[in-house]
Amino acid sequence: MNEQWTVVESFDNYEVSDHGRVRRIVGKHTALKGSLVRGYRRVNLYKDGKAYSRKVARLVAQAFIPNPLGLPEINHKKNPKTNDHIFNLEWATRSQQIKHALDNGLYHRGSQLAHHKLTTKDIKKVRDMSAVGLSNRRIATTFGVHHSTIASVVRQTERRLFRVRRARFTFSRISAARAVQMNGFGLSLWRSM
Repeated sequence: MNEQWTVVESFDNYEVSDHGRVRRIVGKHTALKGSLVRGYRRVNLYKDGKAYSRKVARLVAQAFIPNPLGLPEINHKKNPKTNDHIFNLEWATRSQQIKHALDNGLYHRGSQLAHHKLTTKDIKKVRDMSAVGLSNRRIATTFGVHHSTIASVVRQTERRLFRVRRARFTFSRISAARAVQMNGFGLSLWRSM
């Protein structure tokens, strides 16, 4: 299939192709090399003496892929993210992007991360040891991590418990107030909800 070129929107001196290439059209048709930022190809486009950094994938999608639903993001259907060919791109929502990444093993959490320090089992052990009363420094020595890492794990547990307690307290206050209000009207709380 022949490569098709079209002028980049808002940048009349540049063209983008459906194969994911960008070139300057003033003077010689010079292809832009660009750079990689977080795995995505970017190019600098100049207008009125000012540089504008743009993702190549977005330029291709804006030029060649209709977006009737007004979806905000560009998704690469297959890896690598440097493949900005029109057949590898689609418009998507953020949640669709995350689902795609999870389905294809591209999104890592917790112990899947390359820089993780504790596994999920380790975190449970840390929380149990903290609940018994061991100090963060002693637990840290056991797992070979800094005491601030242990403190973070313990704090996270406390935050979750606080949120649950606060939510229950707020609900019980609202429920009690709603019951008093509804009893004044001769209604039952359970029928209204």
